[in-house]
Amino acid sequence: VVFTCLTNKEGARLHEALLALLRLHPDTLRIDLRFDPQWPTCNENYAGQTLDEAHRDACLIDRLAIALAEVDQQAFEKYVNWAFANQHLLNEARAIAEARYLIGEERLAEVKDSRAAWERTAADIRLAAELKIAKLPAVFCDQGTVYGGADAVNLHQFLRMQYGLSGGGAVLPALEPVWMGEHLLRSHARSGANLAARQRYDEAVVELRRGLQLQPQWPQVAAQLAWLLATCPEDHVRDGEQAVYYARLAMRFAEQEARERNSRRVDPVFHEVLAAAYAEQGEFDSALAAADKAVDGHLINGNKQLGLAADEQRKTYLRHEALRSTELKPTGPARTEKET
Repeated sequence: VVFTCLTNKEGARLHEALLALLRLHPDTLRIDLRFDPQWPTCNENYAGQTLDEAHRDACLIDRLAIALAEVDQQAFEKYVNWAFANQHLLNEARAIAEARYLIGEERLAEVKDSRAAWERTAADIRLAAELKIAKLPAVFCDQGTVYGGADAVNLHQFLRMQYGLSGGGAVLPALEPVWMGEHLLRSHARSGANLAARQRYDEAVVELRRGLQLQPQWPQVAAQLAWLLATCPEDHVRDGEQAVYYARLAMRFAEQEARERNSRRVDPVFHEVLAAAYAEQGEFDSALAAADKAVDGHLINGNKQLGLAADEQRKTYLRHEALRSTELKPTGPARTEKET
């Protein structure tokens, strides 16, 4: 299900990607277009927002698409393709002229302001409000929300990953990455943590890896996976090399988040995770350096109890021993509790 507006530039780019996918999988994909016109005259969701004048005729332009869909599916598809392709010239007069060309003057007069067209427009707007859509276009599927810069390549990768959709052999230009909705990623993180808590470690690793496939730039999930690979009591689950890789990945993205918050520090738990990963790999000098940062970070934040716990981990590394734990770190959001 795609929520869009025919005057939305990102919507036009997504439309090109969807058309490319439909050409690859005409018998497999079904795309349901819903309209969220970006103008407050018909859509109170945009009341008070500063909008470009290019959206001024969005209400009628989108409603015409819905009206055409009620009477002629082919005309609807041609109209939508035309509108997105000619977006730089789009206005009310040209939209009416194109609709008239596609279905004729008489039929257009019947459907342009029909009750069915108004009701469907209102229903789409209400649904967009219920889904709390903050930015167009928005793509929904039964696996969650797809958002971000979507193009034919990354959407096809997503469909292949989620549904096993086979490749079509087409060479398509890659643009920006596409992400799954945060709520779905969090469900994988929670599931991984729950499985680890029940000592179902193999399944926990699989679930956390799935979460990172959906969103690689998530420090908490990367850190949880690193901790599990470094400290799991079951030998066959541990992998020091992979633990160091994911711990460094988590640290990099945690530092990036900190910079975005104008902070100079990351949550000390990321240093704990990195220390445990280095110890599992046998790099105890690096483990001690990371552990020192974890202890200092907790104490600076005023968390004496966490600092003492991190110091106990540090003593383990002083003995050149790797850490074993049945708990999963980090357990909370990747944020420092106290900033200076």
